[in-house]
Amino acid sequence: MQPPLASPCREKTRREKTCREQKSARPGATRIPGKLGRRAFTLVELLVVLTIIGILVALVGSAVASALTTAREARVLAEISGLDTALTTYKTDHGVPPDFSPYDGVSWISAEPGYAAGVFVKHLNRRFSSSVIFDYTSVEVGIRGAYPAPTPSGGLEVSLLDPAEALVFWLGGFPVGGRLTGFNADKSAPLNPGGSRTSPLYDFDETRLKDQDNDGWPEYYPDADLGPAYVYFASRGDGSYGTIPAYNPANIASSGFAVPYLLPNGSPVNDRTYQIIAGGVRDNSYAGTNTGPRTNPPIWKSGLNFLDGDFDNLTNFHSGSLDKGLD
Repeated sequence: MQPPLASPCREKTRREKTCREQKSARPGATRIPGKLGRRAFTLVELLVVLTIIGILVALVGSAVASALTTAREARVLAEISGLDTALTTYKTDHGVPPDFSPYDGVSWISAEPGYAAGVFVKHLNRRFSSSVIFDYTSVEVGIRGAYPAPTPSGGLEVSLLDPAEALVFWLGGFPVGGRLTGFNADKSAPLNPGGSRTSPLYDFDETRLKDQDNDGWPEYYPDADLGPAYVYFASRGDGSYGTIPAYNPANIASSGFAVPYLLPNGSPVNDRTYQIIAGGVRDNSYAGTNTGPRTNPPIWKSGLNFLDGDFDNLTNFHSGSLDKGLD
């Protein structure tokens, strides 16, 4: 018995389907099992898609990094503004901005014995002139004996207080157990430990108070992971900032050296007041790769004598990074 003949219509349909499949099987294409009527992406198409995705990821990453830098810059500038307000309050209350004792970037200027402590004591007498008269010996010995510190003498040494630490000390008071405790409220004995204490003029974030040079006096950092500390340079009240060739807080070489900024006429920016400097919102240093004392002061706003790190520094005399304010 012969098998039944296939229907002419059914045979035609099968031939048309086979023809369509042959036409769709282009070189380089792959077929998805079970999807006979569809084709997958070619290798070229896949590479194009991956390239586009890579470009989008790069653009998003760049935008995120830029946004983070802008946010950090805004936060640091807000903190500088707060410190500036606290220093203004200090100057209003006491008639002079806090002193800081000149520093030459390597060791204390020692033209005469006890020079740094002498400057410190001079400021104490200006601040507490109506209450008590301080002398160099009693201040140095008294503070050393009253406030423990990891120094060879076992106590805080006035001669080790540098420009970054002075900013913290004069606004926050004596450091005790990792905290700032203000000054003694007894105006006849403001340096004594214990007793009722004055309130700090600035609310320092204690997680960012670090004693990197291990002298008992903490510096204040814009970020908890360190980098350059806030630096404070005060005018002497005579149109100058004293002798300050350069300063490297905590002797962190990668931070470079900070110096006060001058105007083209040679006078300091913020004449007769002070400068607050936060180093490197982008490169995390005061002066880029420069790791030695600076002999030529940077000039604002011409940019003369600026080093790599100067351009992205933040200060209390400009509303953004310094590169955005140059002529």
